[in-house]
Amino acid sequence: MALLKAISFDYISAAEDPGLALVQGSFQTSQVRTGIRSYSCAFFSSEFYRRVELVLAVAESELYFQYCPYTYDNGRRHVRWMNGATVLGGIKSNGNYLEVYSGDFATLLGTTGIPVPTSQYSVIEVYLKIGDEDGAVAIRIDGGLALNLTGVDTKPGADNHIDRIHFGSLSYLDDIIINNTSGSHNNSWPCGAKVEVLPVTSDGATLQWTPTPSGDHYACVDETTPSATDNLVATDTDLQDEFGFTNLGEGITDIVAVIVEATAFKGSINPPTTLKLGLKVSGSDYLSDDLAAPGSAAVVKHVFDLNPSSGQIWTKEAVDAAMALLQSGST
Repeated sequence: MALLKAISFDYISAAEDPGLALVQGSFQTSQVRTGIRSYSCAFFSSEFYRRVELVLAVAESELYFQYCPYTYDNGRRHVRWMNGATVLGGIKSNGNYLEVYSGDFATLLGTTGIPVPTSQYSVIEVYLKIGDEDGAVAIRIDGGLALNLTGVDTKPGADNHIDRIHFGSLSYLDDIIINNTSGSHNNSWPCGAKVEVLPVTSDGATLQWTPTPSGDHYACVDETTPSATDNLVATDTDLQDEFGFTNLGEGITDIVAVIVEATAFKGSINPPTTLKLGLKVSGSDYLSDDLAAPGSAAVVKHVFDLNPSSGQIWTKEAVDAAMALLQSGST
């Protein structure tokens, strides 16, 4: 896997990703870059009192990430990368420029040579490699290389992996993406990609789960804020439901990945205790391996970096023609 996180803030909750926590901020609709919502974690009391937290499933020593602020609080720390409670480095604004630090904002490594525009959304991309003398940091602002540091010390202590990133002191924040360097696709700069949420809109031909209440299956799972009053239940292993979903917007030409996700939980100790997520593409089913069903309601997801039918980059036509698949696991 190369694409690790893609956050749109259209869910009105932290249910969008199992590693996402939203602390003291608020959803906004007045300024958005993509979809219908952004998130405000503007400065209050302290720089990360209001914040977005993203915890990685596996700690990384090298990664790329993107965040898109509309504006930020001048002179404030607004990004920090960490291992547990230890801050390994961060970004602070200084006027319209960005400063990069190692440690808990202890050592200034460099300042961007390109300013961040004001009163508009900007795409800020960051490359990080944690190391003593072979560390690296690069920043792009709206596609332009603003800072490129190699052979620097980005490892202030014993920790050499990042397992979480925090964002704070940002008036509006949208479209966070994190890539690692593995695989053949999505292993580099996110390049300003936008995160589109495509809710399910119709039932497909295969409907083997049980809707509660009765009726259309898709109507039990089409909300972006998960509801406890309607759901689908699998009473046996290897049961499948198929759904149509919202088409991508017009004018979209480059698609970096398709993520299938569901909010799910294990209802008992009896099978099925796992589930599979997938897509029907060109008439064939492509399913994830068995994914553990959480003990309480939480997001489960599977990423298709490439079209599984062709092995090529996704096209809008292929995404629009695909069907989402939900299948109870084999155990």
